[in-house]
Amino acid sequence: MASEQEPFLAVKDEEDLQPTEPEAQRHRRSNRTWTTCTIYLLAQTALLILCAAGTVWLVRLHDSRVSNYGASLHDAKLEFAQKTFHNLSRSRFAGEPSPEIDATWDELLAPMNIRVTKAELESENVESVVLPEGGGYLSWIGAFHQLHCIVCDLMPNMLRKWVHPEYYHADMTPAAKKHMESHVDHCIEFLRQSALCRPDLSLTTFKWDPQKTRPMFNASESSHTCVNWDILIESMAARRVTENEILSLKNPLTATMR
Repeated sequence: MASEQEPFLAVKDEEDLQPTEPEAQRHRRSNRTWTTCTIYLLAQTALLILCAAGTVWLVRLHDSRVSNYGASLHDAKLEFAQKTFHNLSRSRFAGEPSPEIDATWDELLAPMNIRVTKAELESENVESVVLPEGGGYLSWIGAFHQLHCIVCDLMPNMLRKWVHPEYYHADMTPAAKKHMESHVDHCIEFLRQSALCRPDLSLTTFKWDPQKTRPMFNASESSHTCVNWDILIESMAARRVTENEILSLKNPLTATMR
């Protein structure tokens, strides 16, 4: 006979007394956990793919902008750096007209004329004058077109010299003045389009003047991200076209009219 101290039924451990989770419910919970992990992993993978694709797109966009900046000239070297824009008091290119300033501008414009290939012209869907002596075709880069509009001895009446007519054009006739006004209009419009084409995003600031009621333009020196001009021009030195070669050109249209 069992002792009166012993329970009628054997007592199980507390663990054994917990209700057992149905197999189907446990299976569903396991599936939910697996689905959540799968979704998380897929989301992370998609994010990584998007980041990689975005990086590739930005690199290609930068490369295309750089290549477009150099147009079709494959040998043009473009190195960007911070450059300080000096105000008028420190500029060699500004001030009252003088032979010294003219010589400075002449030096800047000296590499203006270059030769390009037929393929380089075709890449931009343009044509130009043939250079029989050295081969290729006569061209400028856009920067020199802009400089030409500021000052150019081929048309010694562009914007810089237009500002000082008493020095450069004292004997200009009314007919010549009217003719050159059309060139000045062209240059102003070309410079406007150029400024909008590749806008300088550096900050231009303002200041207060004790005598003024509105903010004044701050003409002090400022920093800009610029192409290294010397390296660019040096990279195209082999393309230079001399003035003598240009002077030796014969206009075929004039020849056929005789």
